[in-house]
Amino acid sequence: MTVNSPPEFLQNNLEQNASQSASQPEISNEAGPAYNSTPCGFRMEKPKLPKFCDDVREYAIFRADFKHAIESKYLKRDAITLLRTCLKEKPLELIKGIGSDYDAAWEYLDSIYGDPRFVSDTITQDIAKFKPLEEGEDVRHLVRRSYNTLKEVGVPSDMDNSHMLSIIEQKMCPDDRKVWSRDLERERKPATLNALMTWMTSEMKSRMRATAPVRSGLTNRRKINHLHGEIEGGNKSRNKCWLCNNSSHWPDQCQKLAAMSVEERLVAAKENHVCFSCLKKAGRDHRQANCSRRKQCNKVENGSQCTFSHHPLLHKSSAVGVTLASVTSQKDFMLPVIAANICGPNGLYKRGNVLLDSGAQISLIRSKTADSLGLKGRDISVNIIKIGGEEESIHTKIYKVPVSGIGDPKKHSVRAIGIPCISEEVKSVQTGTIIEKLGLPKDQVVRRGKGHVDLLIGIDHAHMHTGQTKQADHLVARRSP
Repeated sequence: MTVNSPPEFLQNNLEQNASQSASQPEISNEAGPAYNSTPCGFRMEKPKLPKFCDDVREYAIFRADFKHAIESKYLKRDAITLLRTCLKEKPLELIKGIGSDYDAAWEYLDSIYGDPRFVSDTITQDIAKFKPLEEGEDVRHLVRRSYNTLKEVGVPSDMDNSHMLSIIEQKMCPDDRKVWSRDLERERKPATLNALMTWMTSEMKSRMRATAPVRSGLTNRRKINHLHGEIEGGNKSRNKCWLCNNSSHWPDQCQKLAAMSVEERLVAAKENHVCFSCLKKAGRDHRQANCSRRKQCNKVENGSQCTFSHHPLLHKSSAVGVTLASVTSQKDFMLPVIAANICGPNGLYKRGNVLLDSGAQISLIRSKTADSLGLKGRDISVNIIKIGGEEESIHTKIYKVPVSGIGDPKKHSVRAIGIPCISEEVKSVQTGTIIEKLGLPKDQVVRRGKGHVDLLIGIDHAHMHTGQTKQADHLVARRSP
């Protein structure tokens, strides 16, 4: 509200000030010239009205400041107008339908933001969710601010208790916990929140004094070589790329670094004391914990984003490594293949070829077979290392595959990863000749099919590779479980 003065009053006031100035005696000094003692003409800037933007932690202070500044000078009709100018976003939307009822507006805001229990829950969650501190980080301001807010709403005991004290101590770095515990033992006093805040303030002041540039001895003192007149010291410019020792590019743009394996990059980063978030040189005031470029790694594996905050170039894949030993067959050799029922949901099954490969670290299923049976799998990323060291990375699914022998109701569950093709097609074999060579009874059935290998059972299901065996020359047969 603006108060306008009539022109006559302003004119009389100016004349009065002029007459007062004229009547002021001049004060002379024998040692200097005379001067006129007139009042100071500085003007103070008007304080701005408080603002509230839906943060329950700030509501109590906003309410007290607004009522102190407005209610003693303005009517309620004017105060509700000023209140709307101080609210933003959600609080402003809440009181739009109230009209000009000033008391009703405050009653509605108090019911939403003024409940001490709601404020207490929010603040205690702030402390509980606060990440554990690293060396050099500070939690003092959060603790003091939280306690003052709870004190403002009349529930300081919600924070001043042994449970919250224990949570705050857990967030402190190990060195600070040692100093705090040592202080309690030395003073022989109980651990309280007030004692902890007092200790934090005292410790902060001590560290600020101890690490001040004038006391730390780390000032940039320049040494002058009198023979050559050159200045030595800390004015040398640091190269952008610490690996190439030049400033033509940054480390994350370095082709030499990109050509390394992840293990080699990690070793180089540790040897050069590099920040793992931005790949730049770390220092006393720059590390991964306080790096301005720190963010979550954007690498995605198995449908989930990496939860660490390192640079993508330092991301170490946790994909499963699969080594296939027997993926080809030669003319004079037979792979250990058996015909079996590969089952799906709702009684659906398919008679397929199962390869028992004790040289494979993990089991596999042909993707086409899994799809035809309607098997539901979970997304996964795998690196397949084939014979000869050839490596291939694929995104696929892992399935739980029920398998049973032909004519055998017992089912075995096999966890298998889906791939497009397991091996080349299995050729047909005259099983009658095999039975004669092995000396098996004539009524014995050797179940061996031909065509694509639908399921490979690796050594991860070792019990499937056991059973009675018979051998004749270089031919070996085994009764599968």
